[in-house]
Amino acid sequence: GHILSALNLVRSGLAPALMPMPQHAEPPKGLLYRSLDHMLPDLPIYLLTRRGVALRPSAQAFVEILRGYMNHR
Repeated sequence: GHILSALNLVRSGLAPALMPMPQHAEPPKGLLYRSLDHMLPDLPIYLLTRRGVALRPSAQAFVEILRGYMNHR
């Protein structure tokens, strides 16, 4: 349920989502996976965003906070 809800939010362009690495390499149609291996080498997590849509300011702020946190670990 949580993954499907997150997919719907990302598809609508409202927010990015941090998701567990999928078993398959293909993102759902219209979405884009971004690996976070460089920030989280021990966790199979990726950032899911909508292809071709700029992140809203609040979503971009979330990504920047996450990057800042991971860079100080």
